[in-house]
Amino acid sequence: MNRLISSLRLLVRGSALSLALGVAAVLCPSMGWASDTVTLASGETLTGTIERDEGDVIVIRVLREGKEERVFLTRQEVLKIVRGTADTQPSKIQKDASSATAPASPGSSGPAPAKEGAKAQGAGGQKKSDDPKLQALTGRPTRVAVLNFGGPSSWKLGNGANQVGEMAIAEHFVGALPLLKKDNVDVVIIRVNSPGGYTTEVTEFHNIFREYKKHFRCAAWIEWGISAAAMSPWVFEEIYMYPEGALGGATSHFNGVAAVEGFDLEKTLYRMELASAEGKKHPFIARAMQIQAALSVNIDENGNVTYFQDETGQRVINGSSKVLTLTSKDAYDIKVSKGTAATFEELMGVMGISEWETAGAEATKFVDDGIRRMNVAREEIVITMQRYQMALGAAAGTRDMDARRREVGVARSQLTRMRKWMEENPLLGLNVGLQGMGWFTEQDRLLRDLLRPPQN
Repeated sequence: MNRLISSLRLLVRGSALSLALGVAAVLCPSMGWASDTVTLASGETLTGTIERDEGDVIVIRVLREGKEERVFLTRQEVLKIVRGTADTQPSKIQKDASSATAPASPGSSGPAPAKEGAKAQGAGGQKKSDDPKLQALTGRPTRVAVLNFGGPSSWKLGNGANQVGEMAIAEHFVGALPLLKKDNVDVVIIRVNSPGGYTTEVTEFHNIFREYKKHFRCAAWIEWGISAAAMSPWVFEEIYMYPEGALGGATSHFNGVAAVEGFDLEKTLYRMELASAEGKKHPFIARAMQIQAALSVNIDENGNVTYFQDETGQRVINGSSKVLTLTSKDAYDIKVSKGTAATFEELMGVMGISEWETAGAEATKFVDDGIRRMNVAREEIVITMQRYQMALGAAAGTRDMDARRREVGVARSQLTRMRKWMEENPLLGLNVGLQGMGWFTEQDRLLRDLLRPPQN
């Protein structure tokens, strides 16, 4: 199902944004572009750098049409692997990430890849930084925009709302980016309120959020971030929580029933390792959010955290039989969250922004309108499909050509409406069993056939 949804995205939206070039270097800072060659059973040959070769999963980083991609392969797909030698001259991505620290292997326990500095200062734990992006601008107020990742609870959208891939979709954030740049925004807050959704949308969110980080200081502010909604903002270094917020519970399922296993699970776990490295979080945390895995920590007198993938630490954050969901306190204590804020004003204080003005109104409206439009579409596409099927059945059930033409007209109007929703967001179609735009071509043919005179 995950592969099918990915194909739908590519058909409707075109190629997704490529993964940020620096991510692989964060995980493997010393690895150059080796001439590793993987020959597939199909006869195809891939040349690039093998990032992972363990168990049933092989990941090779390649360049296609000037863009970096990761190709995930099963052991059964691979005929032969030939290891090359890394280039002696480091590429740009190696230089950019030369000071990065690789995360520890998810299968081991032990200290974090790099210990945190002095204990966080102030009510929200925001520390001083030499990075100008992490300091309030001087000479004018900091221009801050808030974009909703799912409608806030105050909208009262009802049960089933705010699903990732249905109402919270990456395409809306793609459209908001130029609007934010046009309005000279300095800081973008992604306010998250979502129970999760389609994990295939997570990769698209990672891609667009990487673009955001190139232009703005970015932070996620978590009201309710479960499953795909916890995974999507994981690439941000700055995460803040509402006092009653929750973050985690990211187990992937097929059709909302059976937990994803095997190759598809390994792909998801690896992608979250990449996101953990980029967001400067220990990989054990995301792993415990995705599968039943223990997580415990030692926290010293300076607030430095040592992580263990078992229950041997002084403080057990998650038991081995559970999937991790963090409270605001636990998230702060283990360095996932940089602070807690119940209001926007409190958040500004936690982030160390003393003077600000709200900005990005056009971008905020663009995203909010998209959420509301998709919320309507989510319910309407189900009703529209029912009306279409009724009209189709009525047309097929009568030999009166005038009556048949009327019913075909009704059916076509419903088909047009569904096609419009699907063109904006193909994942909406999964609610009514649609797994591709080809279904509309088949229905068009069927309706044309119904308008032919009946045979005696």
